[in-house]
Amino acid sequence: MFTGIITDIGKITKLEQQGDLRARIET
Repeated sequence: MFTGIITDIGKITKLEQQGDLRARIET
């Protein structure tokens, strides 16, 4: 349970970081 939640959070944070990089490049 906990490991699954942690991995999900890790994936979300990585996706958010990638989105931020793309947004910065676009701007």
